[in-house]
Amino acid sequence: MSGWREHANCRGVDTELFFSKKAADKRMAARFCRECPVRRQCGEYADTHRFEGYSTCGMWGGVSRNQKGWRKSWL
Repeated sequence: MSGWREHANCRGVDTELFFSKKAADKRMAARFCRECPVRRQCGEYADTHRFEGYSTCGMWGGVSRNQKGWRKSWL
């Protein structure tokens, strides 16, 4: 692992938390992101990477991809 991910607050946390549909899990995931020093890089990564043509899902940079105005929250 290299780059911005080494400095992420979520490093070592089970990634399933950031892809859960449960509201409690989403709130807990957002707590990791709130004060994360690489929140912006994480959001930018999700914004620029695709998997088999689909945009990245889950929580990246403190917000879910389907949240309205998600990009502005980490800019």
